[in-house]
Amino acid sequence: MKSRLVIALSAVAGLGAVACGGGGSDVSEGGNPQTPPAAGAWRIPDCTSVSGQPGITFTSDDGATRAPGAGPVAPGTVILGLVALTTPNTLLTVVGSPGSSAKFLFSSDAGCTWRTTGQVTADPIYERATLTAAGAMAYFWAEQTNSLYQVPAEGAVTQLSATFNFYGLGVDENDPLRIRAAGLAPHCRASCGGSTIRSSTDGGWSWSLAESQSPYPFFNVYFSPASLDHMIATGAFDGAQVSFDGGKQWVISQGLDAEGEPIGYEAEVGPDGQTVWLLVDDPLADNDPTTSRSVLLLSRDGGVSFERAVTADDEHPFSAAETRLFTHPSDPDVVYFSYADAGEGRSYLYRYDAGADELGWQAWPYSEGRVSALAFSPADSRYLYLGLARD
Repeated sequence: MKSRLVIALSAVAGLGAVACGGGGSDVSEGGNPQTPPAAGAWRIPDCTSVSGQPGITFTSDDGATRAPGAGPVAPGTVILGLVALTTPNTLLTVVGSPGSSAKFLFSSDAGCTWRTTGQVTADPIYERATLTAAGAMAYFWAEQTNSLYQVPAEGAVTQLSATFNFYGLGVDENDPLRIRAAGLAPHCRASCGGSTIRSSTDGGWSWSLAESQSPYPFFNVYFSPASLDHMIATGAFDGAQVSFDGGKQWVISQGLDAEGEPIGYEAEVGPDGQTVWLLVDDPLADNDPTTSRSVLLLSRDGGVSFERAVTADDEHPFSAAETRLFTHPSDPDVVYFSYADAGEGRSYLYRYDAGADELGWQAWPYSEGRVSALAFSPADSRYLYLGLARD
């Protein structure tokens, strides 16, 4: 592996104004005029602050500066997901606050203002929660609700009954009503045996059980944006498995552990369908049984084999069990990941470019929130929408 270039952008970056599009001519980083967005197309935010919900912000410089929000992030605030829909300038988030049910919020002006559009009928603190979207349709599921929520771009929330616990939820990019889920029966844990794969062609109103040969209960299942048949399952069973046929057959991923038996946590499949990022904890890192080293792994063959990309250390810390992954929407070499250390009092947002073997990061006080959700602007992927939670 080539020598890594580490960009130490870390600083206590307070909330600051973000350069946004607005009146006058737009100029790109290289100084060339940009073509204004067509009427009805996605645009970058034309505001310098965000209103309507604390904890939602955006940045155009990987977090070095963040648009001031609607107020400080209150302790106990959880951001359970954040997605950008294809409907121009429309985003959806799910936010839980102390003492109230979680709520759905929409923005229809590229993230400048947010309004509540519905509620989740359960306590806002979830052991598992999933918000995913394709086209102009979003879906949300949380373990304590036993319900799947269907949320179109118009904002009308429909609550559907769920007959099993979701450990992963994928949406067909070409048909938002075609969804696939992995999970167990309600309230089922490891004693129930293997996980199941189910499919729906009507947006979750009805489900069919798919054939699956995995004997393991998964921690999580992640679907490729290129094909719902391509899935990565993570857990304590050899770390990770991959299926390319909708769960009929599973292959144990190779290259996860040089010394021990790692536990696989979050994974994401890149936009090319071949690049896979995976977070693992190797309990026998460096042949020292007293240590556990968190590692970000990279696969170029869809998850069949992995190699190490980034290893946590004192300079750029992260814990696999508490780190979130966010793949770039068009560049399979780029991934963002976030981590927060309450004891140290800092939150981190990392950007890793595998093509350049380049790692950069920003850090800010933990009291300003940790990045628990991230969405890329469809108008310009340099603009990141951040959901900031605070435990």
